[in-house]
Amino acid sequence: MTWHRVTRGAARTAAKDAEDAWLGDLATIQLVLPADSRWTHLTGARLRGWWLPPVPRGLPLLAAGTTQVRRRGVSHARRAEVRPAQIVKGIRVDPAVDILVACARDLGELDLLCLVVGALVTKDCALSELTAVAERSFRGARALRRVLRRASDLPESIWEVLLAELHRSVGIEVKPQHVVHHPDTGAFVARGDLWLVGTRVLHEYDGAGHRDADQHANDLVRDRRLDRARWRRRGYVSRDLLDDAVHVLSDADEAVGRRHRPERIRPWYALLQDSLFTPRGRHALLRRVIDPPARRHCR
Repeated sequence: MTWHRVTRGAARTAAKDAEDAWLGDLATIQLVLPADSRWTHLTGARLRGWWLPPVPRGLPLLAAGTTQVRRRGVSHARRAEVRPAQIVKGIRVDPAVDILVACARDLGELDLLCLVVGALVTKDCALSELTAVAERSFRGARALRRVLRRASDLPESIWEVLLAELHRSVGIEVKPQHVVHHPDTGAFVARGDLWLVGTRVLHEYDGAGHRDADQHANDLVRDRRLDRARWRRRGYVSRDLLDDAVHVLSDADEAVGRRHRPERIRPWYALLQDSLFTPRGRHALLRRVIDPPARRHCR
């Protein structure tokens, strides 16, 4: 049997793939942490299976407990008190709300929105529970409150979250997961990622799955149904949202019948620059997390 040293005083057996190795590392390190330590922040979010923004390379594993811990590869926040940990895949993890509170302290609003929506989609917590917690006083509470006002409609992917937020940031009212019915017969036509309210236009995120031959054929049939119902559909990919958002803005302006003004895109790029979807945002998170232990004390 082959053993792999994970941290000082702890090793695990060989893993079958990268995800199995990551879970094995968490379980192994947990054995040498204090009994009330648990994984939290982005580590806890990944363990729970939430949608994650791009996590920077070199980010340590993130844990918390009532004891200060120094261990290579782990950033351990000390809290005055902790609620009972939950068990996910046999590993101790923070309650969902506590993970989001920890993330609110360090992440930009766009990242936080993705995580909140992911937590709601998996039903790891309720919007009412988060709203109550956000009324407390802590670093990041104001950002969490702003995010919660935009998290009631649940999309089906992290990129749909970004697509909706892009439109909102430029002043376009949208409704995710809109059901389209034929205007004459009332028959079901399609469910769209994002409806531009007041129009007959859907904006959608076309991920890699849409390149599958069967899915592409189904998409064409769906497009013809929308066309017969006198609806228009536009599809976008990640590059459109991250690098060419002015093009999306132009399409949205045309759909709602307003004059195109490219400068309206500035709030969207400001959100992006503060997020993990950009090198600047990832570097900023690393600076916040890889700090002297004294600055990682969480009250």
